[in-house]
Amino acid sequence: MVLEIWKRRGQVEVSRDRRGRFVSWHRIIREVVGKRVAVYGRARVKGRVSSRRYEFYGRGRDLYHAVVLAIDYPPKQRFVTVSAKEFISNPFKYGGGGHWVAEPEVES
Repeated sequence: MVLEIWKRRGQVEVSRDRRGRFVSWHRIIREVVGKRVAVYGRARVKGRVSSRRYEFYGRGRDLYHAVVLAIDYPPKQRFVTVSAKEFISNPFKYGGGGHWVAEPEVES
């Protein structure tokens, strides 16, 4: 079994035969321990309005700063789960894909 990162599936465990050909895969689901906050709403992306959501996890201070940044940068994908500290260091990697239609809601 080999760990690989697939674009749409995340981190997966892949088994291959002795010649290196694909046999099967299993998605690895990680348990997140600590505080969590969700920022969700509707965003206009490429002329269409769709629901978007961030899920942040981490320390309280990092969560606060991540929520403040998320109000300016709607997510590029529909659902984004990311560490608050990682989002603060590079918000353009996960957000900036349009404009919020209304003020996003925060749920902790």
